[in-house]
Amino acid sequence: MDEFKVNIKKIVLNLIVALFLSFFAFFLIAWLFHRGSFILLFRAVRPLYLLIALGLVIVEWLLEALRIQKIIHALGSDIGYGEILKISLIGSFFAKITPFDTGGEPFEIYFLHKNRGLTLGESTAVIMIKTLLGHFARLFLGMLLPFLVIFFWKQWLFTKTARILVNIGIFIYLGFISLLLFVTIKPQSAKRIIFYLLHRQIFLRFHLSKVKEWLDKLNRTIDDFEEAKLKILQTKASDLAVIGIYSLLCWTLIILLPVVLLYGMGVYSPILQTASIAIIFYLATAYAPTPGSSGAAELGFATLFAVLVPKPLLGIFVLIWRLFSYYTGLLIGGALTLREIISKKLKSVK
Repeated sequence: MDEFKVNIKKIVLNLIVALFLSFFAFFLIAWLFHRGSFILLFRAVRPLYLLIALGLVIVEWLLEALRIQKIIHALGSDIGYGEILKISLIGSFFAKITPFDTGGEPFEIYFLHKNRGLTLGESTAVIMIKTLLGHFARLFLGMLLPFLVIFFWKQWLFTKTARILVNIGIFIYLGFISLLLFVTIKPQSAKRIIFYLLHRQIFLRFHLSKVKEWLDKLNRTIDDFEEAKLKILQTKASDLAVIGIYSLLCWTLIILLPVVLLYGMGVYSPILQTASIAIIFYLATAYAPTPGSSGAAELGFATLFAVLVPKPLLGIFVLIWRLFSYYTGLLIGGALTLREIISKKLKSVK
């Protein structure tokens, strides 16, 4: 990963696809449920709650950067908080325009390695541990909050189709966590599997000139990763606990966003039920195959929250939630990405 080349045409294409899918989903929701003027309904939302919602989003950004910095400190390295915040926001932008939300981590790994002096293995360890702790925090809340959900969610009037989709989404999510956990705990075993696959005839036939280079780089990266992982895990238990708490706080802020927005619209649904449905949504739609989960996110959110939100308000509720949870980060991260491309810190390709 000596260079992270940015294909501007692909970024623009993914962005267009994401926006199109979002607008199409909004159109369907509005056609099925909406009555009245979006503008009038938006004006009816109390401004104080919109400010609180924006505050939740910003604080979550700050905590996300803080937990990356804490993990880096555990390695004995030091990177300025402002730089980490920028890397985190740009990584979030790439995640929001790539299928399965998978584009953010490679960027963060590259920038920590190339511009901040960490080895490739160290930067990989930082981001993988950050990602894994985030998944554990999400899963923990998904088990704790809906301790109720496990027993009562069928009573929340989800349709049969919604229940099937939720179960499929959670199954995929747990499978991804299992794979990530395996690679983190047993990197040498993962390396042997990858070595075995790369030595298969199909790779040797078409990529013979590159296979050795890939294997050498993979070998160095995994060795550096394992060394960095051990160094992080040997840090003070209190520091690891703080990183875990930051991860929980990040996800708590994320699932409180729909609670705040509903209160701003005058819909006083039980907080625990709202938060539980939110965490079910984030577990079930974590890896939708569209850029930034666009389309799937809006339709899934509307489907699950239809049990709480009056139909005339459902469209504006989904729109405002997506505005804060997706478009705000897309705008800020996109602006920072453009600045990096202009300043040549990110190399673009045609």
